[in-house]
Amino acid sequence: MNNELSSFDIGHSTIARLGKRMIYLGSIFGQIYGDICGDERGKSPNPYTANLFLRETKKETRNILRHQRYEGFDGLAQQNYMDAISAWECFTKLFFRGDYDGKRLSIKDYLNETYLPHDMWHVPSATRPKWTGAMGLLFDMARRIDYKASHQFKQDIGERQEYVLDVTEFRNRMTLEQRIPELRAYLDDYLQSIGLISSDQRVSLEKYHSEKKIADRIGKLEWSLEINYGDMPHELKRMLLLPSQAPNPESMLDNSTKSWAFDYQLSPMFDCFAWWHSPTRSMRSDPYRFFLHKDPKTGDIKIIKGIAQIVSFHENAHRLQTVMSELMPEGLQWNAGMWDLSALVTAEGVAMYCENFAERYLSEKMEQHGLTANDMDLMRGYRAIYLEKKILSNLYSALSRVENVEIIDYHFAEREMVAALRVPVLRDHFYLYNTSIDEAMYDFNYLFGSIHCGNTMNEFTRRLELIGASQEEAAEWTYANAGVIIQGITTGRWSWNTHGPFFLDFFVPKAIKLGALEMPHDGNSRYLEIAENSTHNYWWDVCGGGVQTL
Repeated sequence: MNNELSSFDIGHSTIARLGKRMIYLGSIFGQIYGDICGDERGKSPNPYTANLFLRETKKETRNILRHQRYEGFDGLAQQNYMDAISAWECFTKLFFRGDYDGKRLSIKDYLNETYLPHDMWHVPSATRPKWTGAMGLLFDMARRIDYKASHQFKQDIGERQEYVLDVTEFRNRMTLEQRIPELRAYLDDYLQSIGLISSDQRVSLEKYHSEKKIADRIGKLEWSLEINYGDMPHELKRMLLLPSQAPNPESMLDNSTKSWAFDYQLSPMFDCFAWWHSPTRSMRSDPYRFFLHKDPKTGDIKIIKGIAQIVSFHENAHRLQTVMSELMPEGLQWNAGMWDLSALVTAEGVAMYCENFAERYLSEKMEQHGLTANDMDLMRGYRAIYLEKKILSNLYSALSRVENVEIIDYHFAEREMVAALRVPVLRDHFYLYNTSIDEAMYDFNYLFGSIHCGNTMNEFTRRLELIGASQEEAAEWTYANAGVIIQGITTGRWSWNTHGPFFLDFFVPKAIKLGALEMPHDGNSRYLEIAENSTHNYWWDVCGGGVQTL
């Protein structure tokens, strides 16, 4: 990894101060988001916090508009902060300032404001022309669902689905926990293969994880002794636990490697999510996505390895976003406690795009990673249907909010679904995953993020073609330079509006000038010319949007 590539400076003190201010505003918004979209125990909408926040953002917006529109990187950061404030205000007003009849701020308005450029707000859906903008796109996504891929995925899983084991049972959970070190090693293998970590760093990480495993076991034993023998003399416990020097995992890491160390475990019981937590450098894998099962022919306990690996690679992309952004200015890092709606769209879109690199890498290393052709088919099938459920549930959630809050029209949502998708059984809401709008809020980031990141990479391919590369050559060149490309798209905390300009017009030119990238067909100077003359008005192309494949 070239640290200099991910280091950019703010030139004007006004923008630097605004970046620090964004951390404060993001922490307040995090409270608002948690009050609305947190777990059942944490939901408690607080109008005081909302009103305080809107006063603060109004004041900050006035401050920004009072200053000039800056050029270059400062101008991009300025726009990024405005995007964040706009998304924050829109979310807060939807739940605290709307009159709940859809006249002041409807769910359609929220989705448009948060996820689309203004010139897309009134573009009608090809599937359901009465709906425009973001809602229209959701209808079009739903109509393009690949039901054949879903069918094939279920066929490929076959009878193993009937032998899936209960992962809440202690024995089965322990079986899965034994798989975690293997998955973690695969991630570091990949990072080393694309040049993001060195062989020396890889060795240090292995030593760190080995020491940490011992330290964790000692911690569990100490806890057990405290529970059962709370009055045991300290000296005796020390004798039992630490016959030699206590392990010190951190001592295994030098300064260049500390950022890459992380804690990787299964998600807590009944937490059906995989996630990366930036403040604690923790990654969690959803035990249900291992598809732990008993082989009907041999009786062996197995997992569907390809799915477990692609899930871990997705979360690893979020880990990279944290690491790659550490040298960025304040306000453009993934700070603890800061909840940035406009950047979460980019974060999920980038993570899904990085799955393309991972899938091709694993297909080339099948034997090394113990993967079969069936594992790869299941991985591809899982990726194909992953968004399918989110599309249907989120469209239904948005329509249900219109039905129940904005127009009060019983079964409106189901009628719209049937009219658009031509699947009559959807008239019965029993067959639709009914999420409330607060539960759908995060999933919108996957749907629109895949489009925005896809458009950025489509534009990158177009520029490679202008240099002289064919589309196939562009794809091969991108994969061959995966380390630098991934570093670029994971650097910084950018909105969907600013991520494309940063990667295409700031990061890639810097990589060329530093010698980290050599464009095909001796196209360095041509690419720099294209970037220099860019107007940044290229990142939205609905026809070309979506996650690419390599």
